[in-house]
Amino acid sequence: MWLEEQSYSDSAETVREGIPVLERHGDDLGLARAWFLVGLFSFWDGTSGDEAFDRGLVYARRAHSGRDEAQILTWLLISSWFGPTPASTALARCRNVLEETSSRQVEAIARVEQGALLALSGRFDEARRSSQEGVAMLRELGLQILAAGMSQERCDIELLARDLPAAEAVLREACNALQELGEKGFLSLRAALLGLCLALQDRPDDAEPFLQLALEAWQDWSTRSCVHRARAATLLSQGSLGEAEDHARQAVAEIADRDNPNYKGDALAQLADVLRAAGKHDEAILVYSEALALYEQKENLVAAERVSRTIASVRAGTAT
Repeated sequence: MWLEEQSYSDSAETVREGIPVLERHGDDLGLARAWFLVGLFSFWDGTSGDEAFDRGLVYARRAHSGRDEAQILTWLLISSWFGPTPASTALARCRNVLEETSSRQVEAIARVEQGALLALSGRFDEARRSSQEGVAMLRELGLQILAAGMSQERCDIELLARDLPAAEAVLREACNALQELGEKGFLSLRAALLGLCLALQDRPDDAEPFLQLALEAWQDWSTRSCVHRARAATLLSQGSLGEAEDHARQAVAEIADRDNPNYKGDALAQLADVLRAAGKHDEAILVYSEALALYEQKENLVAAERVSRTIASVRAGTAT
């Protein structure tokens, strides 16, 4: 189910308009599915869908629909990782689900998201183990597209661990699988992330085909932001600071109105890196500080510590 990006918020509003009718008829199953769609459209639009997912979950349980409950829980867990929910709260949600669910699919997703969240506090071995267990379960269930889609969480673990080759390997496998399956929704951002990983390794010629693939597969705000970040990384390494800043600012602009603290923080930190390289130290400190606030909001301890050290280093350099 993929809609044109500009219709996400409109679609959520259209579904909301029908909810009072379902309430008057006491249609619990209809309400579960309506709130699920509101949450899903909100999530795709880059705003938190957690409240809608929580409401849908209540109605799915009232309707005794295990299938709808599993579907809603799947996306609630994904949203808990990707959205603004603090890591401690999101981790508690994953653990509660793991204790209570009878759905193998939901258990698998909970393990993947738990892994991505554990990485935020630097628990990388636990993070990789939990993530790999979840992906293996999805493959056993025959959910190959979903298993490949979870490469985004696994990539995040390796990027936080500063292991670019590992992130590259995960994304290459996922892109190959998604192309073979003919899937484009997940493919777009995974291809863009692969292009970014390659650009960060100073391999622009390798990165470019994946950036083009990303833009051809599906252009949404997250894909465009990631492509701009890859372009900025390449231009920065080549010393083209003006163009690098332009792309870094476009990457930030694409995600500015979205509610995704880690990805907004990453885009801001990269812009600050470019500003620092250009000698714009005061502005760089301000932008690093914006990124730091977002990382702290999400309880991303690894990224927050790195940015804090960078701010201190920039300040020390400008004071000498």
